[in-house]
Amino acid sequence: MLKYCYSLLILTALSLSALAQTHTLSGWVTESGNRQPVTGATIVLAGTQYYDVSGLDGSFNIRSIPAGDYTVEISFVSYEKLTQRITLKGDLRLEFRLATQALELEGVEVTGNKVLDTEASARASEKMSMTVLNVI
Repeated sequence: MLKYCYSLLILTALSLSALAQTHTLSGWVTESGNRQPVTGATIVLAGTQYYDVSGLDGSFNIRSIPAGDYTVEISFVSYEKLTQRITLKGDLRLEFRLATQALELEGVEVTGNKVLDTEASARASEKMSMTVLNVI
């Protein structure tokens, strides 16, 4: 009888450890055209606290994720946001390719102010004057 209790206890412990098992999502973020790494892209499992930012070589690594279905969102400035559905049953390694996104500006306005209280400004006023002038 005691042998059956120990067996049941061991099976229960193994079942609980299998349920508590977590996985890793890793891979790379690259440009779709030339497959160059995208540094600084944000990789998020939507609706969760799991995320990472791609490194200098475009790699990322998200650890301790429970098994399940997730939506992965990858975004970075000047690239189209990429969304992909995944099922995580074990460790998974993927490559995400981002397409560039062209943005068109309507216009650029440049403004400036002349600094009048410096020695260089005083010398410029003396130089541009039509009469002899000494600015202190």
